[in-house]
Amino acid sequence: MRWRSVLFVPGHRPDLAAKALRRGPDVVVLDLEDAVPVAAKEEARAAVGEGAAALAGRAPVCVRVNPVGSPWHAGDLAALPRGVAAVVVPKWEVGIDIGHPVVAGLETVSGVADARTILGRHVVACYFGAEDFVADL
Repeated sequence: MRWRSVLFVPGHRPDLAAKALRRGPDVVVLDLEDAVPVAAKEEARAAVGEGAAALAGRAPVCVRVNPVGSPWHAGDLAALPRGVAAVVVPKWEVGIDIGHPVVAGLETVSGVADARTILGRHVVACYFGAEDFVADL
């Protein structure tokens, strides 16, 4: 199945995850990164499980974690609910194995320049994040 439409939902808002399918997306991404204020990062990890449960069997669910090297990345991976279709990893620069299919965010100069070598076997898709890329320039 192709994911033509992707709807991002703030991870700390499971009430919005339950309503996400009203818009008819092919996949729902529960976001632990930009959509979640720093003060709500811990709360969001628990809420993502609730949001994923609300969508189970109705649509593929991905979770966008915080970037590798951030203070939240490891905790985000540890809190992933079972059955996620993929993990969306922003600012992907290294071909690490995180044990799940990855949607890699090419959002840095390094990531774009090294794309051919860092998009390894676990990367099932990628996207270009123009705003973060320009900021990194």
